[in-house]
Amino acid sequence: MNWIRSLGTLRALLMLAALTCIIAAPFADGTTYLHDWRLLPSVIAPTIMVMLLFAIPLDICMARIFMSDSSDTEKARLKRAIFIETAMFGALALAWTPFMLKLMEIWPFR
Repeated sequence: MNWIRSLGTLRALLMLAALTCIIAAPFADGTTYLHDWRLLPSVIAPTIMVMLLFAIPLDICMARIFMSDSSDTEKARLKRAIFIETAMFGALALAWTPFMLKLMEIWPFR
């Protein structure tokens, strides 16, 4: 629980949004639903996922910039944040790869 607190509020919320999108990824099948619970994995989660694929690397870059002028404890905190964000970025990209391949019609399994 301490590592979540050390991330900070905004980074923790960013990681929560990424985790929500990762959980929704298996339910996205490329069909658009405009009602009931399927609205989340078919419309909302893919749009947020694309935004996160841009926002997470930007936050990693800013953390690296802030590391240059910080104390050792702050450097350790930012390194931990960079590690967590990199792992979440990779998990997000992997979770949504099947959806993107289906969307671009290059899914190898029929």
